[in-house]
Parts: sequence; C-alpha cells; structure tokens
Amino acid sequence: MMEGNEPSSGQLILGENGNGKTLVNKSLQAFASDLNLKTMKDGGLPSFDIMFSRVSFHQISSSNVGVELAKNLRRSYVEPTDITYSSIAATTLKQFAEQYNPHWSLKIFSAPAKIALNYSIKKYENYIKDIIEVSSQQAVSPGVDIVFKKIDDRLRFLGLHKAFGKYARSNKLSVFLESYIGDDKQNYRSVEELNKALHDDLAASFGRGQPHDVVVAISEMCKSVGCKVLVLEIDDCNDSESIDFLLPIAENFEKYTNPKIFVIASGVTKCWDVNIVNGFDKSAQHKVQEYFNRTELEKPTGEDIEALSEKLETLIQTEEAENGKSLSWDINTKKQAISHCDGKSFRQATKILIDSAEPFIR
Repeated sequence: MMEGNEPSSGQLILGENGNGKTLVNKSLQAFASDLNLKTMKDGGLPSFDIMFSRVSFHQISSSNVGVELAKNLRRSYVEPTDITYSSIAATTLKQFAEQYNPHWSLKIFSAPAKIALNYSIKKYENYIKDIIEVSSQQAVSPGVDIVFKKIDDRLRFLGLHKAFGKYARSNKLSVFLESYIGDDKQNYRSVEELNKALHDDLAASFGRGQPHDVVVAISEMCKSVGCKVLVLEIDDCNDSESIDFLLPIAENFEKYTNPKIFVIASGVTKCWDVNIVNGFDKSAQHKVQEYFNRTELEKPTGEDIEALSEKLETLIQTEEAENGKSLSWDINTKKQAISHCDGKSFRQATKILIDSAEPFIR
C-alpha cells in the first residue's frame, strides 16, 4: 500500500479470546511506529507515513465509533494521543509558513512574524523529540503548552491568522484545526483543553454522520501531513451493528487512494458465525466476504511458544535493565514453563511464562 501497489482493503481476523487478535493489532502498531520514528535516527523528525487508530465496539456505542476513531488517532505508540492533533497543527503551520506569500505591501512586516512562527514550531518539534526519546506515555508536558501558545501568538500577528484560515479551508483542514486555531478563539487554551474542544466539535459534527463521512474527514487531514496509509483497527466486531459500520467504509475502498485505508476488523469466531454468518442479511454477508479477507487465528504451536518465550525474555531484560536488575531465567524452569503452555492460548501462555520468569529477576 505504501508503495502504491495495493488498493485500500479490509482484513477480518477471527479467533477465540486470548488467541492473539490484540497481539496482531499491537504488532501492526509497533511496525507503523518504528517506520515513522526511523527518520529520527538521522536527526530528522518523526514522519506521518502510517497513522493508526483503534476502537472497540464493546466499549462504545456504534454511533460514536467514527468519533472515537478520530480521537484515538496517532502515529506512534510512544507518543501520548494528546499530542496527535497539536503535532498535525504544527506541521500544517510549518507548511503554511513555507508557502505563505503575502501582498508586497505586507512582506516587510510579515517577515519577522514568519521567522518567529518557524522558531516556535522548531521549539515544539524539539519538545516532541524529547517526549519520544524518553518513551513518555504521560500527559502533555507544560513545555508543550507554553510553546504552542507562542505558535498561536505568532499566527495572530499582522493577518497571518486570517491567511492561515484560508489555507486550512483550501486544504480541507478547518474541521480539525478550527478548535486549535479558530477565528473565534479569543484566549489561548492549553493543549488538553484544545483537545477537549476538538472532541466536542467532532461529536457535534460527526456523532450521527455516516462512517464513510468520518473516514473521509480523517483521511483528508492525514493526507495534509504526508500520510500514505491510514490503519483503522476495529475490535469486537461480533454483531450486526459492527457490519452496519464496516460496510459503508468498505463499499468506498476504491475512493480511498491518498492515503490508502486498511481496515482491520476482529472478533470472536463463535460470535461472528452465530450473529453474522448464520443470522444476518445474506447480501451483507456476501459483501463482507468480498471486501474483507477472513483469517482465523489458532492456538499457538510449540514453535510459537518458543518464540514468545524468547521475546518475553528480551523484553523483561530490557525493562529491568533500566531498574538496575537483570533476568537469570533458569533454563530447566523455562523449559518446564514452556511445556505447561501446550494447548493454551497466547494470553494464557504469556501469563505462565511471565510468572515463571519473575522469581529470577534480581
């Protein structure tokens, strides 16, 4: 998809509880995060190449799924979701500053404002780098609030604010950025407050909107920052409501070309077969089969458990090293734990292995 060789598509992942559906989704998030953060190794900024969002039908009502997808949007699992839209806004403002070409009569006066705006954006980018480097999952730091206020102040200087409003609307961004940089915003609010205002606006605009409309709005905004693939992970798709949400999106796959859309729907095999395969509209069933490739997850094999134990051991070693500790997992105890995982789900096997390893952390 990133190379433009595959169209937008859907994937249906089914399995029993604990058989790895969440693990598959988390693995894809990790891949997207690593890809977006790769540019930092050369001193650059994290990219927006793959953006992703995950929601669960079990936790929210079907009418709010689209809004929750927008609220949970992110580009890496090491950045708090709170800063997704402020980072998008900062990137968009940077693009605006590069392209802004005012009337000759304003050029002399607007030049200092552009320089100051770029300086403030650079400060914001440095804060984001710091957050990523310490893998902070904390809420937005006061430093981000302060520097974003400076960005807002610079934008209001000598007509830049109004010029940016036109730029945002021409790029179909105003629905997402209006809450951050709106004409009616008299006083600056913190990033946390801006996020809340944005979420309220989304709920008012899309709370009863069609799923396709919400995805179009999200994808247009992602497109503005160079996103190539937008991954939407929708868990607990076990009844007809989930189909009512998925099909309007799937029927428009061919329209999602920039960025591409990859929808991953996951559910419990028995629930899916009872409620969808055996108890739902036949034409809708055929459409699901047409748009979503079905994959069923099985219980882990012996090789899977071996690989899982190695990954867990590496993960524990890495995390405990930060605390000045290490894992010296007795080899016989480890083998015994692996044997106890026979016939277990991934979730059960993970607990067995961690419980076996913990006494050997010193």
